[in-house]
Amino acid sequence: MAALSQFFRAVGIPLLEAYGLTEGSLNIFNRVDDFRCGTAGKPLPGTPPCTSRNPRSGVDADCPPYGRSNMAAHRPHRPLCPLTSVVCDVLSRFIIYFVRFCRVGGSFIAPCPGAAWDNGGRILRRIKRILGVLAVTALAVAGLSAGSASAATQPIPHTKAAWQAAIAHVREPGRGCYSASYPALAWHDVTCVAAPKLPLVPAPLSRSARHAGPETTGDGQDYSAQVSGLISQATGTFQNVSSGITEKGQTGGSGSKVKNSFSLQLNTQFFSGSPACSGSSDPSGCQAWQQFVYTYEDSSTSYIFMQYWLINYDATCPSGWYTYSEDCYTNSNAADVSTVTASQLATVQLSGSATSGGSDGVSLSVGSGQATTVTADDSMIDLAAYWNTTEWGAFGDGGGSEADFGANTSLEAQTALTASSGSSAPACVSEGFTGETNNLTLTTTPALGSESSPTMASEQTNGTSGTASCAVAG
Repeated sequence: MAALSQFFRAVGIPLLEAYGLTEGSLNIFNRVDDFRCGTAGKPLPGTPPCTSRNPRSGVDADCPPYGRSNMAAHRPHRPLCPLTSVVCDVLSRFIIYFVRFCRVGGSFIAPCPGAAWDNGGRILRRIKRILGVLAVTALAVAGLSAGSASAATQPIPHTKAAWQAAIAHVREPGRGCYSASYPALAWHDVTCVAAPKLPLVPAPLSRSARHAGPETTGDGQDYSAQVSGLISQATGTFQNVSSGITEKGQTGGSGSKVKNSFSLQLNTQFFSGSPACSGSSDPSGCQAWQQFVYTYEDSSTSYIFMQYWLINYDATCPSGWYTYSEDCYTNSNAADVSTVTASQLATVQLSGSATSGGSDGVSLSVGSGQATTVTADDSMIDLAAYWNTTEWGAFGDGGGSEADFGANTSLEAQTALTASSGSSAPACVSEGFTGETNNLTLTTTPALGSESSPTMASEQTNGTSGTASCAVAG
């Protein structure tokens, strides 16, 4: 490393070696006015001195790695060269050739004889430029290699189904819109778009906790999963979906019915105490509500986003919120997704998450190996501090409309939770929150097997039905 450092310094590109954690900060480095080639420099004040010796390596165990006193002992284990082995090899060969060609008179680098070196130093300047490009490129490659190494620590999913399950737990880089493609477990920026001004309405409060008779699912008639603690993530899937399943519905709750016009909704419970209700005519009577939704737009493109409600706000809605009767609602940003068909419901996975002081997110993935996610501040209604109940299903496309499935359709809506109360089975409560419906009735649900997280399932059908029930496991 000393020769490499001296070489770059000789051609006008000084290198100051240092050592520290990539994700942290440097704790040992050479100063501009105090450096020594081939070392990482001096430690910062307060760095503990060497106190013991590692019996395996024979080096000072508590010494700052790569310091001037133990540089030679450590070099065979972890070279200071920050480049990949391939790039290092290329640079080393170039340097060896250059040194052999140009070294004269005992000095490390001296101008090579010949008129070319005397002609304004053009060759030297050209070498400087080339080496600069090589150095920047090599460092970029090294960064990519480090990222690849980090990604490699995660198991690579062997199937798209395994990838779907894994990508749902990969944290987004920040607030915004992102996409991912099988088999990579990484999110990439996509352009956010405005969500449609489409109310996915709440069920009337008088119906939200009733359950009697074989009514169609929705508008307060449903099963929801409830935990004793708080939910940080919920994932909805469909099991036991009828082959040949079809669906028609109104787009946005109006007009004639078209194929595959439905919404997918993960809904929280209505809850009191949200700071967003502070401007209500009666804050104690105002309830907040959040939905993680997929909505239909046309036969090729649809949207995912989050919708927020202040129920019984009964005052001028906050800026940026829409008025709906005595309620207010607004949306997060949205992301375009390919329209989901009824035949794809068996491979759909919709997830919602909430992090106190951080971001809430909605994510949609399908069996084709594509996933999209949208995140926004949890402070919209402070969901993370209140979320304990989740409703999941396929319903009409907004405005209180109905999803009309073909005859003899059956499916099982299954909700898996991540909760502060651990992995024990959730409670199954006879309660729904969305005002949209479908034409399926709740029926007998088979028992679940062992599940790794709190899980609830409810069977729905428009064929022969039995006594309504749900199943839970944990």
